[in-house]
Amino acid sequence: MDITDDYIIQKCFTKTGALNRKKFNDIITRDETKTYLYNRYNDIPDELFSYKEVIIRIKNNIETRPVCPICGKPVIFNKKVNNKLIKYLYKITCDNKECKNKNLKNRISDTIKNNYSIYNKIKNDIENIDSYSPKEISIYKQILYGIEIKNNTYNNYNFIKTLINENTLSIDDIQQKYPIEYSVYKRLSTNLVNVKNTNTKLKNDYENIINKLKNNEVINYESLEYKNYLIFKSHKEKTSKTLKQNYQDYIFILNIINNYSENELIKLYPNEYNNFISYSKKLDANKKRFFDYKFILNAILNDNISENDCKKLYPNEYNNYLKCLNINDKIYKTFNNNKTFNTSKPEKELLEQLLKLCPDTLYQYKDLERYPFNCDFYIPSLDLFIEYHGSHFHCNKEFDNNDKNDLNKLNELLEKSSIKHKQTNKYNQYDMMIYTWTDLDVRKKNYMIKNNLNFLIYYKLPTPEKLKNDINKFKG
Repeated sequence: MDITDDYIIQKCFTKTGALNRKKFNDIITRDETKTYLYNRYNDIPDELFSYKEVIIRIKNNIETRPVCPICGKPVIFNKKVNNKLIKYLYKITCDNKECKNKNLKNRISDTIKNNYSIYNKIKNDIENIDSYSPKEISIYKQILYGIEIKNNTYNNYNFIKTLINENTLSIDDIQQKYPIEYSVYKRLSTNLVNVKNTNTKLKNDYENIINKLKNNEVINYESLEYKNYLIFKSHKEKTSKTLKQNYQDYIFILNIINNYSENELIKLYPNEYNNFISYSKKLDANKKRFFDYKFILNAILNDNISENDCKKLYPNEYNNYLKCLNINDKIYKTFNNNKTFNTSKPEKELLEQLLKLCPDTLYQYKDLERYPFNCDFYIPSLDLFIEYHGSHFHCNKEFDNNDKNDLNKLNELLEKSSIKHKQTNKYNQYDMMIYTWTDLDVRKKNYMIKNNLNFLIYYKLPTPEKLKNDINKFKG
């Protein structure tokens, strides 16, 4: 008699589909049946082989054996599970602890993403909340409650932090007067410090491994340093991917926003629209930070208000000013470390001439206290700052608000900028020219004058003789 899958199912299972243990035990004692079952599938490792697994796979028509979603190795068959519970026939991952943890994280992440997708969907369609299922409404309310708790926590933290910064009450008085808010502040402060320390450790280990790779040094791939490198690298990649996706969705919605109403966009493109709103808020925050930076800088330079007075009079604007300084400093350090400054040919020629005259000349120098800009050249021995404004963005001369020719030139740039905005609705080169010529260059010179700095400004490449004569004026 030929042994087939139908024969195995007929012999081993009852009419209700349950496994008949007596017949199963009897059939696996026969050599012909054992040989058939052993050779039925070729994807079961010998160390994991089970006749029960083969029979249940035949019954449920499972031709492909599941593998670990993390590492791709075979998963373990659950012998104790009933045949009818197909979902639980195999373990989700292999027995490797790392695979189990990573799979759990992925499942939690997917659940969170799904829940927030439901939350955003209902939030944008709150008028029709009754049309959603009870489960979706429950998820929406849970997330809403969590957001309220989080907001209250941060409000309490910021409230106590403001009191401490104002220095109107002692720590003991604050603790007695606002015990709940202070306990929240203390707990959150500790958490923020721990997170900061962890991130700093991850970043330092990442940079150490990068340096070792550049210098072809030996790396211990089992070390905590290398594991931290992988964690930080993965975080950077995810952040970059998210930012790119948000930007793509922002551009996509921007191009079609005039063709649909807001409700239509929410229904047709819920995820893209949420990313559009998120990215728009980020752009607005960046603009606000930049305008606050310019406001404080103007107060310090032109209104002669000290930094301490700015901090007291305009606390929010001053915080944004410090953030901009910090961002600019990070950008400068990155360019300086990687030697990736955008250098023009005239700048290179001028640098070569300066190095011949003063070998200690520095390129793209920054002094946060006296001159918080990227100065093209600085000579430490003479304490001399040199700016080269040779590009067309500087309009070949210093801007004079009382010069009719300069004002006519400015009006031309404004007209060209307006035409470009109608075509592309984007920041363009004419905006950059206006900003550089009428604002940035003026502020730079005012800073130099205010701080009594030794400085030279060139709008065209000086001849070697002129450069030498100009520098000799600052030599004792």
